[in-house]
Amino acid sequence: MYSELPEGHPIRTYLQEAELIQNLLEEMMQTDPQVDYQKFYNLFNHLSTVEKRFQRKENQLFPFLEQKGWTNPSQNMWSFHDTIRDIFRLVRKNLEEKDLNAAQTNVRYIEDNLGRLLNVEANILFPNALQLLTE
Repeated sequence: MYSELPEGHPIRTYLQEAELIQNLLEEMMQTDPQVDYQKFYNLFNHLSTVEKRFQRKENQLFPFLEQKGWTNPSQNMWSFHDTIRDIFRLVRKNLEEKDLNAAQTNVRYIEDNLGRLLNVEANILFPNALQLLTE
């Protein structure tokens, strides 16, 4: 169904980003910051740009869904986003303090929460958005 979306369609873009996020998560989880700190740090920084994606959904997608009467995503996904933002801040602090054990532990929370978020997007948010938003 998604492969039928034209190039540049917002949902197709979100799905392409989700694939990149999954790949970055996987690579970061396989990187030991004790062994290759710079690679881990770079992957973390690249992954932390997911914040821009959250802002796009919050400011561009959710308002249109609310206009159609579907407020569930904006109410629940903001909470998901805020939790993930908090964990990113925590890991950044861990890295700044060179507490690599804590950073490695806390990125697991990023992996878990981002994984759940991407699953909700793919199985609930985007299919419903495609049905509700025809323009």
